[in-house]
Amino acid sequence: MSDNSDSFLFQLFYQHVRDINRTDTSICFSTYFKLLCFLYSVVETAKEDDLSPYHYLRYLFETLPNMDLRNKIEIDKVLPWSSSLPSACRVPIKSEANKT
Repeated sequence: MSDNSDSFLFQLFYQHVRDINRTDTSICFSTYFKLLCFLYSVVETAKEDDLSPYHYLRYLFETLPNMDLRNKIEIDKVLPWSSSLPSACRVPIKSEANKT
């Protein structure tokens, strides 16, 4: 399931890692790398669950700041396999996309 978001994310990750290597600033590379790996993991899990990575990440960035992160029930509602995710996060099935 390769789409333009794959290449966009790769370019984004590569650009940030390349910039860190170039600048040699006080940014902790291992912490930054862990963040990128976590984000990549979220994107790949979203794709496995037939979600649009862009729309799912956008939904997370809009929703998580307003949630009680200690409440397991609320967290379960935003996981990639949750049935309560908005339909905008879902990738349309090809047969449905061809009907329009």
